[in-house]
Amino acid sequence: MARLCLVLYGIDTSKKKKQRESIALAWVNTPLFDFRGHLRQGIVNLTTWPVTETLPEKLNPIGTVVSNINTTTSPTVLIEFQRYSNTVVYPPYDMIVQLAAENTKQESFIYFSEDEVEKLKKIIQKEPLSPIFENDKEFVWKLRIECRENYPYALGKLLSCVKWHCKEDVAQMQVLLQIWTPLEPEMALELLDYNYADQRVREFAVRCIEKMCDSDLEQYMLQLVQVLKYENYLDCDLAKFLLKRALKNQNIGHILFWLLKAEMHNPEVSIRFGLMLEAYLRGAPEHMKKLQKQVEALSKLKMISTLLRNVDGKNKEKGLNAMRQSLQQKTYMDAFSKLTSPLDPSFRLRQLKIDKCKFMDSKMKPLWLNFDNFDELGGPVKIIFKSGDDLRQDMLTLQLIRVMDRLWKQNGLDLEMIPYGCLCTGNNVGLIQVVDNSETLAKIQKKQSGAISGAFGKTCLWDWLSQCNEKEQMEEVTRKFTLSCAGYCVATYVLGIGDRHSDNIMVTKTGQVCA
Repeated sequence: MARLCLVLYGIDTSKKKKQRESIALAWVNTPLFDFRGHLRQGIVNLTTWPVTETLPEKLNPIGTVVSNINTTTSPTVLIEFQRYSNTVVYPPYDMIVQLAAENTKQESFIYFSEDEVEKLKKIIQKEPLSPIFENDKEFVWKLRIECRENYPYALGKLLSCVKWHCKEDVAQMQVLLQIWTPLEPEMALELLDYNYADQRVREFAVRCIEKMCDSDLEQYMLQLVQVLKYENYLDCDLAKFLLKRALKNQNIGHILFWLLKAEMHNPEVSIRFGLMLEAYLRGAPEHMKKLQKQVEALSKLKMISTLLRNVDGKNKEKGLNAMRQSLQQKTYMDAFSKLTSPLDPSFRLRQLKIDKCKFMDSKMKPLWLNFDNFDELGGPVKIIFKSGDDLRQDMLTLQLIRVMDRLWKQNGLDLEMIPYGCLCTGNNVGLIQVVDNSETLAKIQKKQSGAISGAFGKTCLWDWLSQCNEKEQMEEVTRKFTLSCAGYCVATYVLGIGDRHSDNIMVTKTGQVCA
């Protein structure tokens, strides 16, 4: 469905006309059709959103279609749509089929030469971010039946060649989608991007993704929740799909809850995400109790983190005592006992081991938490709580490393990677999994040489690993180190991660590198 995008500009009239510059002040979007498919008519009040430096363009077509709820300080635009004597409705599918049939040209069904087919292959095999020139777009559209029959995976390329302002082409594309070979779920994810706003396209993408197994769906929940922002209406196929799968599988529900909850501070999505949270929690009242306990525990951790924010090196011991005294209070003890881990719902945490808890030396004073495992055969569960840092980029990076690791393993290559858990739970708040039996390179170098100069020693790391393992184990340790080092070198290079240094590269006692 189409949307109307508006921007308010301010002009400094005190300057001469030639020197005047227009400054974007605010923006707002609204769909031209409502959720029932009725064309907007009459007067509409739209409360605008402020223009921020992060916007690549002043016009923000991928922004929310919800008006700003802050009506006191945000400008309101009053616009009037044309009025009609009757309700104007978006055409039903049978009329779209009829229009497509009337405008289907015979050339769509003729055979093409080998040279033309070869040209088509070259265009559709281009990198996804490569632009397609206008003459190539017309050529691909001309061979759309060839694409459907022999290159169904090129649907994204074909959709970028559709003239979306031409109702005849749109009708033909929508009809073609009904007989298009279903894509692999991972390939269909692309069709939920903001570039593909057509409702029929997004419905087709969801039909393809429905085939995804639960473990694969968990892997891509981060992206699926984000693309909800590109939907015009709350009642959409993607939202219903996510809720249905979440209610069938509590692990998926857990992930959905925290991904939605983490952005509730953002007014652009708070209404949409809040309603989805309510829909899920009403459908899963037993799970709601577990999630409520997790939210309460994180709230108390944030209070402790705020308390420690101003502790300096001289008062570290005093700060540690204050932290542990807070954790020993009954309300805190109750909040942290019999708790499901927000990082991984398969772990149940019996209680905090307060004497093992501490805070770290970095600026935001992250909390190092040590829990007794409810599973008596399992070891302690260690988690870092961070307040004051945005963990969304860390989440995305670690997710992509997990995807790479999974692809490598599917092709018989286990690089001994450790993509540890990371979860953003709110505005600059989140949790990070502690990698057991590991040390940073900086600590290893300092331990082995007694000084920072250990970084220049050639045998520093080998000596440390030798101390942690028996002689006959060193061959396996070396193998794991080599493989994991290769894996992280490739992953960090591909992702463009350039801030790795000895303080944030870890090595486990079994030799696995973890960055």
